[in-house]
Amino acid sequence: MDRVSFKDIWSNKRYRSLIILGIYFVFFVFVFIYINIQNAPKPVKVIDAMSYYESMDNYNFAIDLVDKSDDSNINIVGKCYDGKEFFDIDGSSYYVVSDKVYDSNYDVSDVKLNYLNPSYILGIIDISTKVSETDNMVDNYKETTYSVKKDDYVKFYDLDYFNDQDEVILSIRKKDNKVIGVSIDGLFYKVDINYSGFGTVSDFVLPSRE
Repeated sequence: MDRVSFKDIWSNKRYRSLIILGIYFVFFVFVFIYINIQNAPKPVKVIDAMSYYESMDNYNFAIDLVDKSDDSNINIVGKCYDGKEFFDIDGSSYYVVSDKVYDSNYDVSDVKLNYLNPSYILGIIDISTKVSETDNMVDNYKETTYSVKKDDYVKFYDLDYFNDQDEVILSIRKKDNKVIGVSIDGLFYKVDINYSGFGTVSDFVLPSRE
């Protein structure tokens, strides 16, 4: 049997047409696959609530503080933008820069609010034990409750005085992959924090001394 070369096949008009059609078919199949790959939806990276909480730096907050000794109440409202914080306590304004608190005259203030920052709350969670996790069907959020031994809590905050309470209870409220609130039944205060306006806070100018 004679060996048939590609040159012989190519010289045949019918075979040549089939080869050309095959090449076009392979080419267009490749182009079709490439276009579909390029247009395929990119996977969306979902950040869980606690990871978002750890890194969030653009939000509003409202804090309700109740002193257990006399049931007096303090309301604090504020906002955070890119590491800067502004908050108001009973009509007095304060600013936080590099963990230092300044009043409206930009004098250093003895007001301390950093122990309620997300980084501190995450630190408390690290030394706690998870007690429960429940779904609030009315307001559509998930609540995780933690228990912290008094001795660990005192050590964490470097407290030199405390009461007879055996433990601190901390609850985290999560919704839509964000922490929307925190409640703390502490040694001296009951604290309720609500977060809102994630990513919507505009930059603000800190006061300067004249």
